[in-house]
Amino acid sequence: QPCCGMLIMFPEGRSHHVDYPFGLHQQYPLPWDYYSQRDKFYVQSHHCLRSLRAGGKSCNSCEALLRDDVFVGILQRIAGGIHPSTPLIYRPISVLVETVRNKSDECRGMKLTKLNLVRKL
Repeated sequence: QPCCGMLIMFPEGRSHHVDYPFGLHQQYPLPWDYYSQRDKFYVQSHHCLRSLRAGGKSCNSCEALLRDDVFVGILQRIAGGIHPSTPLIYRPISVLVETVRNKSDECRGMKLTKLNLVRKL
């Protein structure tokens, strides 16, 4: 059977469509590709051997991604969330949308505060 890469599981209520940092692939030469099939998300090493190991496990090249620091960081952020100081390029679209909403709310609050101050004067 052909190796399909590594299946990436997302926590309940999260989706690879909005919770994977796709922008990293444009910014950095990452050693894997990604694809979605039947609502499952896979990453596959550029050096994939294209055949499964005994027991139906991913090939050694795909499994080696679990030792890649960038890949491990992505998995940690998927599982544990994103720290507010994380650079934007590492944030998935869901977090970027939330960040914009929060900043918009802050601006709206500041405008209302300013309006109230002007009215008091």
